Amino acid sequence: MGKTIDTIIIGAGASGLFCGYTAAKAGVSTLILDHSDKIGKKILISGGGRCNFTNLEVSHTNYRCTNSHFVKSALARFGPYDFIDLVEDAKIPYYEKKMGQQFCQKSSKDILKMLLNLALQNGCQIQGRSSITKIIYDAQAQQFHVKVNKENWICKNLVIATGGISYPTLGATEFGYQIAKQFGHKIIPYSPALVGLQSKQFPSELSGTSLPVKITIQNRLYEDDLLFTYKGISGPAVLSASLYSQKDESFTINFLPNSDMQEILTNTKQDFPKVS
Repeated sequence: MGKTIDTIIIGAGASGLFCGYTAAKAGVSTLILDHSDKIGKKILISGGGRCNFTNLEVSHTNYRCTNSHFVKSALARFGPYDFIDLVEDAKIPYYEKKMGQQFCQKSSKDILKMLLNLALQNGCQIQGRSSITKIIYDAQAQQFHVKVNKENWICKNLVIATGGISYPTLGATEFGYQIAKQFGHKIIPYSPALVGLQSKQFPSELSGTSLPVKITIQNRLYEDDLLFTYKGISGPAVLSASLYSQKDESFTINFLPNSDMQEILTNTKQDFPKVS
């Protein structure tokens, strides 16, 4: 036997915390488990430490997904302004950076604190440093048996909110995929996304330099800032374009998106006639 609860959520990131809040608010006894000793690490580093928590101009077209109807449904049920209402209720100062992007005025810690408070105030339990060694489903009783830190938990519903493997340094693992496979779910082949791109085309002296650009890849245009790094390029424009980038695939970058190159060259030639 073991401790009994309605719902167990594995993963105490943004999704897990919000799921815990909505479940607990609906009157469902809920426990969130996370293997880390620090909750919400990804939230803290998002948006350069200011958490880009939503975008007013977001739609299903901004997502790369094999089922666009899922995204349409999700955004219809809970949109950007719904989250902003929560932010304003928590009295978190925020601002619009550009193109609908909403950032915390102070720190990402404000959003993490808000999500934690929403979950805890509605009765959700949160347990860090949770090592899950076994998950078994009892079909006859319609219950999951979860072994955590040598304790046994029994629940009706099990939610996997562990995220992907994008940040191993923050503790991200393939644990969520392993659980999904265990219970017969099909795993669609995955690849890195929202990541910087490695390239030897740019000198290391440019590292740390940022500028607005336009990137075109697979007939899609992304206009935002690009950041040179020691390994290649990053920044918002590159992170967005990486959704459609494959290894060794070519794409174009316009480093002067709002300038007339012909005019620049003509003026430069006139000002410096002896320079080749």
